[in-house]
Amino acid sequence: MTTASGPVAPIEHRLRFGQIAALYDRIRPGYPDALIDAVMDYGRLDPLATVLDVGAGSGQATVQFAERGLSVIALDPSVEMVQIARAKCAAAGLEAVAVVGEFETYDLGEDRFGLICAATSWHWLDPEVCYAVAARSIAPGGTLAVLSTWPLWRRTPLRPALDAVYLHSGAPLAEMGPMCLAEPDPGALAAEWMRETAACGAFGDQRGKLASWSVTYTAQDYVDLLATYGDHIGLEDAVRSRLFEGVAHVIESAGGTIELAYSTLLLLARAR
Repeated sequence: MTTASGPVAPIEHRLRFGQIAALYDRIRPGYPDALIDAVMDYGRLDPLATVLDVGAGSGQATVQFAERGLSVIALDPSVEMVQIARAKCAAAGLEAVAVVGEFETYDLGEDRFGLICAATSWHWLDPEVCYAVAARSIAPGGTLAVLSTWPLWRRTPLRPALDAVYLHSGAPLAEMGPMCLAEPDPGALAAEWMRETAACGAFGDQRGKLASWSVTYTAQDYVDLLATYGDHIGLEDAVRSRLFEGVAHVIESAGGTIELAYSTLLLLARAR
């Protein structure tokens, strides 16, 4: 099954990120502040509103909303991710609580949240259930916000050299998800969002906003980033070691850094 954010993965795939929770928290980027502010502006959120961060991971978006004075509940199926989010928010003195649970089955209550946000997590959810759960749990007039970030892997001038490393290492480049797939079409994703939220019948006033940005990584940080993606986590140890060693060598030989372009699409809808 697919949603406006992409294909839906089974629960065992959702949980594999707990294996690298600390690395994930350190190396995965957060979200453009302009898009977080766009959610705030669209939702006209009361400072006392409660936010649900769905599939919160280690709390990147949780922190960004809590820093804006909102009370956030971070929900994630991974115990390891929740532990990091909980500790991070407590250390910063933020108004946030992190709990372990599945969005589709957790007791969220009714008409409770002024904002339900899914930051690079909506595609993990069951589309046959997630809209109904959101509609039940969100307060009337509340905001449903989906943030989807994707790295534009193939735009780097180092791509040919990196492709050669993948092939030499034995990694199945042609099957490795975001490394070789065509870049998502934001317009098509926004149109699908309009269709899905309209079909649900519980949401209106759909909008979208796209942000383009980039991060410059050292060779080691880029390798660490790769190690947080499921298609790399699933490689055989020997293949992954050869791959990461070769990737690091390509980047070091090119000056020691690599710039990775990103796109983040924000999709919004208002509960009727």
